[in-house]
Amino acid sequence: MRFVDVNPFFYPHHGGIETRMHDTARLLAARGHDVTVLTGRLPDTAEEEMTEFGYRVVRLKSRFINVYNPPYISSEGVLEALESIDADVVNYNYRWAPSYNKDLKRYDGRKVFTYHNMWGEGTGIQAKLSEMNDNAFRKILETFDRIVCVSSYVRDDLVRRGIPEKDTVVIPTCMDLPEPSGEPEGDFILSLGRLVPTKGLEYLMEAMTDIDCKLIMCGRGPEEKGLRRMASRLGLEDRVEFRGYVSEEEKNRLMDTCKVFVMPSLFESFGLAALEVLGHGRPLVFSDVNGLPETVGDGGIAVPPRDPKALSAAVNRLLGDDPLRAELASKARSQAGTYTWDRYIGLYEDVLSGKERRRSERVKSLDVTLGLAAVDELLDLVGPADDTDVAVRCGEQRVRGLARFGDEDDLVHILELLEPANGSLRRIMADDRQDHPGLAGELALAYHYRLDVDLVAGELPHDPLHDSELVLDDE
Repeated sequence: MRFVDVNPFFYPHHGGIETRMHDTARLLAARGHDVTVLTGRLPDTAEEEMTEFGYRVVRLKSRFINVYNPPYISSEGVLEALESIDADVVNYNYRWAPSYNKDLKRYDGRKVFTYHNMWGEGTGIQAKLSEMNDNAFRKILETFDRIVCVSSYVRDDLVRRGIPEKDTVVIPTCMDLPEPSGEPEGDFILSLGRLVPTKGLEYLMEAMTDIDCKLIMCGRGPEEKGLRRMASRLGLEDRVEFRGYVSEEEKNRLMDTCKVFVMPSLFESFGLAALEVLGHGRPLVFSDVNGLPETVGDGGIAVPPRDPKALSAAVNRLLGDDPLRAELASKARSQAGTYTWDRYIGLYEDVLSGKERRRSERVKSLDVTLGLAAVDELLDLVGPADDTDVAVRCGEQRVRGLARFGDEDDLVHILELLEPANGSLRRIMADDRQDHPGLAGELALAYHYRLDVDLVAGELPHDPLHDSELVLDDE
């Protein structure tokens, strides 16, 4: 497969999108695919290079206007470059670069869009501009063959806005788990990321007036001067240390040794920084916004956004309770283990090739009505493997499943695919494999302690456990 990943920015510009692009590019190249990253040309970068990871980077002549972080960019010849590469599939990652948007809309090959951020993300005038941009971009979005969402929250938000759910698939940003460093815990809390309004850092600064612990704040951005002035005005110079940009080595050391990581974001579609901290086994205090609770799981304490008192109370609770801090640290590491690329790169490969959609259109449907207590959340897990398709949705007193199971090896693979989507899944069992060749016997799952469901495929008998009637539709 010849694959092109498009984004106006790429290394040496570092951000969540760029990190994900690098990881998927190197992994797909390792699987034998021809991978090219098409991006804008930053100062002092080569027009074209082959990386040590086996993928190529092509950089286009570009102009930059530094009005935000990242800056506004316009690149020349996006469509011409795409047509010259003649890819089997193109993935696009951005919504705020008209020169790219226009040419991606005109590109008539197979194309996928990865939705990284929230619709209308921003504060103040930025929120209004972002909403206007996303409303205009929608017509472009509808030209893509598939929409990859970085979290279930992003997918659900798009569906609420009228994007067909069948056109979407959730593939979170993932990481390789770092080896524990063994360094002792330091006496500081940590914040790390771009210093921009959507990160809610002014609320953290207010919360620091009630927290008796040093805060190390890493990163740069347009809010830095204002945050420094705020720290001075609140008398926090001795408690808040601004580190600016830090090296990857220093970042890992800080994440390894902080007592608590604080993430008071106002918008967060996924939260890559949160995932990185989870991987280092450190507990978080974070805003209960968008996709962040989905990412963090049980690895931290959620607080309402824009609430300095709640923020300080949660941080102080963890600082004053060593056993709780250790418990959440352990859960954080376990949660990070559900977001590794070896679990998801195969699904991403299938989405790019179109194989995943072709399978999903062939599934048999299993419609089950169960006598359950009210369930207040929607579970949508899609884990296609070779001859396996699973989509299980839970709603109030109803479970609708789509299932096509293979042999015992497929069953094991289903478990591997479903577990990262939800850490509370118990296990998959197949009791009737010999009686029902080619189909699974039983799928048992638990969702956040709310749901315990048995789905039976094959010759579907009455289910006395849940007093259910199960009907398998004909193909």
